[in-house]
Amino acid sequence: KDSFFHHQPPPAGVGASNKLPANLDELITLGEDTADGAHQLETTISLKQNTEADIRADLGALANKKSLYDAAVSDRKPLNTAMTVARSNARGFLTTARDVFKKFLGGQPSAAWAAPGWSSQSMAVPSTSELILPLLGSVKNYLTTNPARENAPLEVTAANANALHQALSNARSALNNQETLIGQRKTDRDAGEEQFRKRIRGLISELAQRLDDMDPRWLTFGLKQPGAADSPDAVTNTRATALGGGKVRVQSDPAPRAEYYQVWIQVAGADADFRLADSPAEPDKILEGLTAGASAQFKMRAVNETGPGPFGEPLQVTVE
Repeated sequence: KDSFFHHQPPPAGVGASNKLPANLDELITLGEDTADGAHQLETTISLKQNTEADIRADLGALANKKSLYDAAVSDRKPLNTAMTVARSNARGFLTTARDVFKKFLGGQPSAAWAAPGWSSQSMAVPSTSELILPLLGSVKNYLTTNPARENAPLEVTAANANALHQALSNARSALNNQETLIGQRKTDRDAGEEQFRKRIRGLISELAQRLDDMDPRWLTFGLKQPGAADSPDAVTNTRATALGGGKVRVQSDPAPRAEYYQVWIQVAGADADFRLADSPAEPDKILEGLTAGASAQFKMRAVNETGPGPFGEPLQVTVE
């Protein structure tokens, strides 16, 4: 196997791909690697279009825009909480006000209930702020016109209706403004990401003009040697079967470019994280010595000399 990979080119279609990661954090990590590589080698290999300074400028812009976006998303949470609290307070007030008004308007829906904002068909208190706000306004106006129907001990007053209306309106406005800010910052972040992807794709193209496909200096940039074998694909169709006697059979479909496989396990209550259970040559392994009744998660991945491929989906089984 070693002779095949080190002394012959890989078969067509299995050469290493420097496809950029979809995950933004992984892309930024790759960016750090490429900048470090440029720092070491840009003079030696005469990089002109994608120097360390170019890479770090685009990387810094992306990291800053990502940070601003992440902060905007984080800042939304307390605003959403405030809106939820304001809505809950308003609904509580409206429920109490409705009970107070029954003394004057009756206990069943009727045309009389239109005055404080309800309909003649329903006395329900709405659950959404879009409907709560106008009802609060109507109740405020009703109590302003009919001050004798206020109930100060229960805080059913025009002033309280107005305060709750203002609080809910302000909370909605703050949340809406934050949603706008999040959208703007996401647009900025995405533009920064696209610019950075363009930069790294440009670097890869420039390196391809200066380095042989098997030149080890590709690795200095955190990239793969295009002429080397590629890492395996993710395993698919992972399955686990409890066989009894503390045994579980774990299988997957074969993965392209796999030399062997890894089976990882996490037993509930025993393992803080997944651990390597075995490394079979084929994607089919019976694990023994497990505790009957234990709940265990399993996942598999394929491995070759370039390293492991992505894990397949984890699955959970109760050991028998």
